[in-house]
Amino acid sequence: MRRKGDEVQASGNAATAVGRDVNAPILTNPVFLMAGIREDDVSAPCPIILPPRIVDFTGRDTEIDIIEALVDDERGTTGTLVISGKPGVGKTALAVHVAYRLLDRFPDGSMYFDLRGVDKEPASTEDIMARIMRALGVSEDGIPTDAAQRLDVYRSLIGRSSLLIILDNAASESQVRPLIPSGNTTLTLVTSRNQLAGLESVLRVDLDDFPLKCSLDLLEKISGRGHGDMSKKSAGDVARYCGYLPLALRIAGNRLYSSSNMRMEDLAKELRDESRRLDSLEIGDLAVRAAFRISYRRLGKSTKRVFKYLSAIPGEDFGVAICSALTGYHEKEAKRSLTRLAEANLIERSEIYGRYRLHDLIKIYSREELLKESSANVATSLTRMFEWVEHSLIRATTTLSGQIQVELPSASGADFDSVDDASEWLRQELSTAVTAMRSLVSDRKHESALLLATTLNMACELTGRWHEWDEVIALGKRLSCDSGDPLSRIIFLAAKANLCRYRREYAEALTSATEAYEVAKALNVKPIIAQVANQLGSLYNETGRQSEGVPLLEKSLSIFRELGLTHYIGEVLYNLGNAHRIAGDPETAIAYYMEDLKICRESGDVWGVGETLNTLAVAYHYTGSLLEAEECQREALEIFQRLGNDDKESMVLIDLGNTLRGQGRHQEALSLCLRAIEITRAINDTSGLGIALSNAADALLHLGRYEEARTMSDDAIATLEPIGDDPRLARSLVGQVPILFNAGHVEFALQRVERAVSILAKFGEIRDIADAYRTVAHECGQIGNHAYALEYVEKALDQGVTSPRFLATCYLIGTVAAVGVEDPNIARRFLAGWRVLASAHPFLEEEMAVSFSQFIDKEHNGDEGA
Repeated sequence: MRRKGDEVQASGNAATAVGRDVNAPILTNPVFLMAGIREDDVSAPCPIILPPRIVDFTGRDTEIDIIEALVDDERGTTGTLVISGKPGVGKTALAVHVAYRLLDRFPDGSMYFDLRGVDKEPASTEDIMARIMRALGVSEDGIPTDAAQRLDVYRSLIGRSSLLIILDNAASESQVRPLIPSGNTTLTLVTSRNQLAGLESVLRVDLDDFPLKCSLDLLEKISGRGHGDMSKKSAGDVARYCGYLPLALRIAGNRLYSSSNMRMEDLAKELRDESRRLDSLEIGDLAVRAAFRISYRRLGKSTKRVFKYLSAIPGEDFGVAICSALTGYHEKEAKRSLTRLAEANLIERSEIYGRYRLHDLIKIYSREELLKESSANVATSLTRMFEWVEHSLIRATTTLSGQIQVELPSASGADFDSVDDASEWLRQELSTAVTAMRSLVSDRKHESALLLATTLNMACELTGRWHEWDEVIALGKRLSCDSGDPLSRIIFLAAKANLCRYRREYAEALTSATEAYEVAKALNVKPIIAQVANQLGSLYNETGRQSEGVPLLEKSLSIFRELGLTHYIGEVLYNLGNAHRIAGDPETAIAYYMEDLKICRESGDVWGVGETLNTLAVAYHYTGSLLEAEECQREALEIFQRLGNDDKESMVLIDLGNTLRGQGRHQEALSLCLRAIEITRAINDTSGLGIALSNAADALLHLGRYEEARTMSDDAIATLEPIGDDPRLARSLVGQVPILFNAGHVEFALQRVERAVSILAKFGEIRDIADAYRTVAHECGQIGNHAYALEYVEKALDQGVTSPRFLATCYLIGTVAAVGVEDPNIARRFLAGWRVLASAHPFLEEEMAVSFSQFIDKEHNGDEGA
């Protein structure tokens, strides 16, 4: 620094006029005496050495608040704050902007110093100390040459000063640490591309990219152009192609400003080409690529290699294991390199611990560096990575499904010690595997893509990832047709049938399953025929065609028993249980479910255990064993939450809610239904959403929240009506009956029931028909219409349902109705039926004796009215 007239001049990047009166009186400062500096060694302090004010500064309100709060700390302390972030994110701009905002808060001066951290030879700590001391007015003679003495003088000098110091572009902790003031009156803002994680007692601000609004604001400020209706979309595209990175946005804005004939649409079109994007983000001496290159060239050899290969990893984020598989490095070395890249802010940590991601523009730069590698080396690395993904998928799915572990040709792939490990891997890497499948198709490696799709098919079903499953099935069907492989074709036709079944799209499910069965019969391989027959048979049962479905299931079971395929025997037993449950025979269904559950537990099929437990609970519910049902569903819920299967979790939540409602625990049931509504909306399960809304409406009704119940019920029917899920629509129509009765709309309620019954009859849902009639009978009795109550309870009993609790409630409703119409013979008949039932099921006598006691007493007293 040199003096010229009445101004203090600074050279280099921080050049700016100070604009202070250097002839002002100088007060004796005890700091100088303590440091051994003579007063005549010091001229007037109060320097303002800052880069020019950034007039178009945008955003960063949260970060500014953090820094200003640090200054305003009620203890009077300021301190040190490290501002870090990727190249071009605006670290220096934030520090300089804050310095101008706080200019009058630091009467002893505000100063900027570039530590040249990205240069081959960063500024030495001693040189920076000397520059700061000179800026504070210490003469050349007053600056010790000995490093230790210089540090002592430096600390004494600034320890009691009220300063704001920007230490820009720091290279390392060791460069910065001695420069941090020991006092509590100076604010030090350290900016660095590195995180400087080793610095002690500092606050940190890690800058992220701009949000869209800030990006658009900055573009507008720099370019001087507003975003009219015509250019708003293009401006959003420009911001997105810039990765919302402030440096890229500034370059884009400068290009628009300096090219009056360039429209926003022109720039967006130019930036759309990813291969030219970094070339387009360059103007004058500003270049995004150059900013990235500065950080890249400071990396070590192995870390550079990891960085360039990261762009080849499919998916949005990545972990250590896939990086190790791609590069061929041991996991410890891969982890070390990723840690260094994160510290250098060339990769970002994702929301999941241990996983990272690349900024869009940095990924393009990484890919450019990868293109400099030999094509043979890259091909070998990619093959190794795809093999790791496929083998890991196979191990994860076989671990979850409890199937025999497949012998893989190499040790490649993740190892799993538990179901939880396999489930967590799938949560993190399934999207990566789907992207890998796309990459293989793009590279025309169709055989490898088909193998990966086949493994992904099972993984998507196990985890309930319907969106990815849709894509996998579509691609698998196309590739299997192109290859002419009938087995692959069967696999993906069956997968399509399963997905449509989960979505309650039965027409399409039956079409796919029927086609799969025809291809299987032509192939004439017994296990394949049995598998597809099992699927088609269960679909027939669910659509009310039990006469066609049960023979197919029995044929499937016979083949699997002959071949000794225990796992598949369990699947068919489960479907036969469903057939008997739908037909109104829950006791037989329970026997099938219990046999299947035993097979699932013994084989380690955790997913199958969860599925069977929940369906077993539904059968228990039909028999009135609500506590047993709840126990099964609690275990099933825990399983599917562990597996991360949102679809199955929402299903169990709905069914468990039904069980709790049956126990009168309506508030708990409502909470479960609301959670199910949240999940089904998130995964776009329209059918599940409809039934969750309907069940929530029932819980609200029992809680006395009538208006909410009516609204929720209307929403349920409006949700289910358009999608063709008739069985669930019918159940929702029945569920609305009590709400309509409560509102006085009896005739409308009866119309709803008749419509529901006609639907349920087509599907052979005898138990649900009986429940519908019982519901009407109960509601008619509640409003004193005993003749209708008697009529509908008789209809309910005519369905032949044998569930003890169902029969008991029907007998109670019938007894009340018979008394209401003054028919003692019918009343005695219902009472007699209840006594027989109670003698066989003691729990009913205890539960319902109070309800029947008034009628029993009247009968014993010879009351003809009974």
